[in-house]
Amino acid sequence: MRALQLESLMPLAAPLRGLRVLLWAYSGAGFPGGDGAREAVEVLPQIGIEAEYSYATDPAAAQKLARKYDVTIVTNTRIGELAQADARIWTAGEKTALNFWDLRPGAVAAPLRGRVSHVFLSYNGPWSDPQGQAYAPAQWEQALGCPVGYAPQASPLRQPVAIEDAPRIVFVGDTANQTYHRGRAELCRELGVTVVNQRRREQRLEVEARLPGLYSSSRYVLSTSPPAPGYTSVRTYSILACGGLMLLQRFPGCESLFQDGEHVVIFDGADDLRARLAELDQDEPARRRIAENGRRLHATRHTVAHRVLSICREMLQC
Repeated sequence: MRALQLESLMPLAAPLRGLRVLLWAYSGAGFPGGDGAREAVEVLPQIGIEAEYSYATDPAAAQKLARKYDVTIVTNTRIGELAQADARIWTAGEKTALNFWDLRPGAVAAPLRGRVSHVFLSYNGPWSDPQGQAYAPAQWEQALGCPVGYAPQASPLRQPVAIEDAPRIVFVGDTANQTYHRGRAELCRELGVTVVNQRRREQRLEVEARLPGLYSSSRYVLSTSPPAPGYTSVRTYSILACGGLMLLQRFPGCESLFQDGEHVVIFDGADDLRARLAELDQDEPARRRIAENGRRLHATRHTVAHRVLSICREMLQC
């Protein structure tokens, strides 16, 4: 998969060769974007891009921030933390992008206005949460005074691990949040899904470490996200990276990211999915084909290195 990743990255990197990039707090150390950032700074130099990764508790942060970069990409869903972070993250690069994964904008104008030259969101159009609260990328442009782009979440490459007694259908994530995840718990009950979820950070890291086995060894892996255009959880990409056969609940714009029956199984509701699974249960070659195609799609389109290059190209207009 590494060879496929590099081959797909080379055309994206061609107009950026020699670029110096800093990735700051890319989801924090260790979960799960942090691992993707580490992978990116290993991969990008192989295609002519200088890259550093740092975060608030990085022992080498001061030395890295003392250098100069063409682009700094800052990722953190906690605006308060960013407001208190080392001020040099905003001046280390000639241009600075905020890559914001969370769906909730929060009060971003006061602490970040004037510090970023571009914001990249994980959704690409107006949407409303289950309570009727409306959100739109234009709100970010007005609050931050800079252009808004689209950058879906991403995941590092993963090596599948075979385990015994894996569930038939597994879901990793929160089923209790009714603000953004209404209907998840009911869907999981209707389908007999095994739910794995932990809220404490150290426990979540333990779950992340188990994903290559859970995702690759379960017959199916469920993915369901809030109804925001183009938005899907980082775990969606982890499913593909680990070689899981993903059952993707339809959301606006999902067909622009994944092809039904080729990379994933897209469904609308429990009844629709049961009919699809009745066929797939009897067709192991089809299950293997979809899972493998999904893993290849991830390696060629949805790693953190791909997102870094796409963000840089849009910011530099090349």
